[in-house]
Amino acid sequence: MAPAFAAPLLRRGKLAPVSLFDSTQSAPVIDAALYKIHADDPAFEPLLRIKLAAIGDAASSAAPAIDIDAEITAAFPSFAQMTKLAGFDTMIRSLRTAESLYQSTGTQRYGDLSPPITLWMKVLENYVHAWLGPRMAGLQREPAQLFDYVDRVIGGSWPGFQRWLEPKWRDPAEVGGAKVEIPLRAIPNAVRELQDHRRKRLDSPLSVTEWARLIVLFAVDHPTGFKNLFRLGPANHAERTVALAHRLHTLAAVRNLVTHRASAGAATLGAFRRSYYAAFEDLVALA
Repeated sequence: MAPAFAAPLLRRGKLAPVSLFDSTQSAPVIDAALYKIHADDPAFEPLLRIKLAAIGDAASSAAPAIDIDAEITAAFPSFAQMTKLAGFDTMIRSLRTAESLYQSTGTQRYGDLSPPITLWMKVLENYVHAWLGPRMAGLQREPAQLFDYVDRVIGGSWPGFQRWLEPKWRDPAEVGGAKVEIPLRAIPNAVRELQDHRRKRLDSPLSVTEWARLIVLFAVDHPTGFKNLFRLGPANHAERTVALAHRLHTLAAVRNLVTHRASAGAATLGAFRRSYYAAFEDLVALA
């Protein structure tokens, strides 16, 4: 449910007309609402669209229009094809909202620029879960084989695999001046349930952090015994897969940083955007 102070900005989950309130007066109210609700709240994205409308209302009418789809496609070429596919409507709308917010606020020197990062990651979380969730569900239909792999390979061969990963896994990572920790030793935490011989629950999206760790454990062929059980991309692209997993983990860490402990500045937002779209393009290539 939307918080009480956000109610004047929403009508039954739909956008209230911007003309009903003064855009300069509404900005603090919108920002306060965004600060106090989680990205999973149904009000989050509508509030971002209201914020965009308020920004547009306050901007000069002489400002040149921005082709949002062209801006996204320039950084994420697969986006153009996605706009033509059935079932991607919600994702496309959310990407457009995040990109529009970036284009409207991304050059500001001051203030919190975290909202587009939060929305971008919400899109990515849903996409990765929809993509990899069925593959994990397939592995869990053969629990004996899965638990044996977890016990024998992940449990027994992790030290050797970790030594191979170490020079490829930069920690800490830096994104536009924001430093985040990406601990390699934490990767096996993603299989705690499986080590207890319990299936993972997949009825709601797993975090991007968890999927990034699972990609390392289930999508890389290596002589230590690790296998590409997710069957992602060519079998000989182990290092590319690890690099993608690291990038996804880094993006999630930056989102956590700006959500809980720090504001995102323009440099971090710009670097995040470049890395985000590059990661999304790599994900599509592996599908």
